[in-house]
Amino acid sequence: MFEDGIHGTLMKIKRSNQTSLGFTVWFPFVRSHMKMIRDGSLVAVRNFSSSKDYDNWSIMRITSVMPAHYALMASQDGYPGFVEEAAMSASKDWDQDRPVEDTTKIVCEAVPSGFEIKIPVSMDDREPVIHAESNLPMQGERAKLLDTEWTGRIINHDLQTKDGTVVVGTLANMEDVEILALWDSMIRTHFGVFAYTNAGKSNLLSTITSKVFESSNRVKAVIYDLMGEYGILLLDVLYGNDNANIVFISHEETSAAVRNFWSEPTEENARTAAKDIVDTTVFPKMLIGRKKDFILPVQKILMDGKFKILSNKHSVIGDLFRSLKHGTSAAEQDVMSILDQYKKFACNVENLNNLLTELDEHDFEQTSKKKGQDLKNKAKKILAKNIQDLSNISIDPKFKISLDKIVEDLNQSSRSSLYIMQGHNDENVRRFSQELGEMMLYSRRERGIISPPVSFIYDEADQFIAQDDKQPGMKDSKQIAEQLARRGRKYGLGIGIATQRIVYLDTNILGQPHTYFVSKLPRASDREKIQEAFGLSDETLQESLRFALGQWLLISHGATGIDGLPIPVQLPDANERIKDFLNRLPAEDGA
Repeated sequence: MFEDGIHGTLMKIKRSNQTSLGFTVWFPFVRSHMKMIRDGSLVAVRNFSSSKDYDNWSIMRITSVMPAHYALMASQDGYPGFVEEAAMSASKDWDQDRPVEDTTKIVCEAVPSGFEIKIPVSMDDREPVIHAESNLPMQGERAKLLDTEWTGRIINHDLQTKDGTVVVGTLANMEDVEILALWDSMIRTHFGVFAYTNAGKSNLLSTITSKVFESSNRVKAVIYDLMGEYGILLLDVLYGNDNANIVFISHEETSAAVRNFWSEPTEENARTAAKDIVDTTVFPKMLIGRKKDFILPVQKILMDGKFKILSNKHSVIGDLFRSLKHGTSAAEQDVMSILDQYKKFACNVENLNNLLTELDEHDFEQTSKKKGQDLKNKAKKILAKNIQDLSNISIDPKFKISLDKIVEDLNQSSRSSLYIMQGHNDENVRRFSQELGEMMLYSRRERGIISPPVSFIYDEADQFIAQDDKQPGMKDSKQIAEQLARRGRKYGLGIGIATQRIVYLDTNILGQPHTYFVSKLPRASDREKIQEAFGLSDETLQESLRFALGQWLLISHGATGIDGLPIPVQLPDANERIKDFLNRLPAEDGA
């Protein structure tokens, strides 16, 4: 239960506005102990509920570890030569392999876990029991370091025997301790991923999505992918799942090679389209050197019909409507009125020709004839070009998918589904997210269903749910995200939000997730938002500033074994997973 030979002392108990209590524990300095006492380690101290029959040990988590030397802690304002000589002399104490010098200590700061271990005093068959903490730890009592087995028991309390768990990763600095989470709870009660640039947000989302799809055959996820990253980061899921798709919001978002393949789905056209997709996709640095290895799997995904076009939506009419809307003259209102009637129709050649005819035949009032004619000519020019483009596209039905079909599938419990929604026009993606979210809420409310769970993941969330909603389509995407965050959980609909700039997010939505992954946040303003949402101390969040790549603070109410306790987690690298997938392909494909 406890590590042999490591005993400290609880020196201080202090009040904390965020975590209610904070603790300071001293351990005698031994060089080998510095390798065992790490951020995230659990420490036990007897509390006031202990009796003659039981010892009750309060469990606390270490948030910082710092070696301290009394001589070096003194003022350094003296003569520099003397001060430096004293420091060099004191530094020899860092080499001790036994705690012989009282001048050196390992000073640890810790926070309460909310749990205690109740241990029988007498030697009998009764096992130690983990339950909620019942009293304060005793200041001045011995502090003992928990071993890996009991660290895992505490952190994953009650999860080891539950279905629906995923191994998120391992305890940072303790790779023998796996960290479990309930994926269903994480999805239904929403989650957030917050870190600075290049901290690995997309990498984490890829890892979590892959783990959940590997663990369940009934999970659904919709990822709004503005940067076009997840076709690579989730290539293995796309390849191995029968209903995993990349969906383009409009044909304008695709290249000529992809449209040519959709029209004539031959092996040669698939190869050309796959190469074009690989050449124009954003790659993580670690995978750039293997670009050519992606062509064959992307080609297969194309041939399997997993690159699709949204068949009943197109940006032409909406874009035309917005591009002409510059004033409130009678002529402008006339044109807007005609265009508005067509926004609800599928954008195909027939409907665009009908619109063109109606515009051409419309007779403006004499007072606005010149203005109306100018607007009409501009609209006709844009429409004519798009009619020509659409006339040249004859897409095989295998590569089309409608909004209704997506909704129908997301309500189907018999299989897992992944939809990666891509579009270079942020406004179009925002408006689509609003339409899909509203249809999902309506369909589930009308049918009275709560399964299967669906996660709507907003990568670059500040582009969907910003406080400033003046960008085109922002009000729409923010409105539906807030509805899903507030009401979605009772219908099995959750959101995932990932961003580097937390302060830009709408606070009504930011406070809804029950699970957070937090890594480096250098800006104090961003850390303050997380502190407010989860009641964390700044010292706890500053711990994340020391994290290596792939390390995160996992904080959850409901998805982990300990509610609200920040757990430092080391997640697997998604790039390595994709490399392993590529390495297995030749044998699987018979190449």
